[in-house]
Amino acid sequence: MSAGVRLLVGVVFVAFAGLNFYVVEQYGYLGFWRLVTANAATIAAMVDLTIALSLVTIWMWRDARTRGVVLVPYLLLTATLGSIGPLLYLLLRGPDAVGRRDGSGRLGAGGLRRRAASRERQAAAVEVEDAFEGAAVSGDTVAQPSDA
Repeated sequence: MSAGVRLLVGVVFVAFAGLNFYVVEQYGYLGFWRLVTANAATIAAMVDLTIALSLVTIWMWRDARTRGVVLVPYLLLTATLGSIGPLLYLLLRGPDAVGRRDGSGRLGAGGLRRRAASRERQAAAVEVEDAFEGAAVSGDTVAQPSDA
């Protein structure tokens, strides 16, 4: 993430955290929930926010797994304070990984493990295909696992 984008995310984080603090101070946490569920329009907005945050959480989970980041604190923040969790994750997640604009080509430890496991699976699949092709050419039968 560029310095400008990181600064923008930081400003949004501080402003939104301030708004959350103000709302909780004025209405209390339970009062906030009473207001959010007051009518169909506010419930629709809450459902929309829940869907959006669920999609963001899926992205955070995949990104954190690649980077080897513990995601639990961000999930707790997301569940209790909404967008505060993802905004903080964006601020603290570190340098971009493979496929990002920096073009570094570096993978974190999780990404390297997944790449190695994928190559192992591909090699095993090629061996199985070769065994079946060799048996078909020679007319041999390939032993099938027994149900014993």
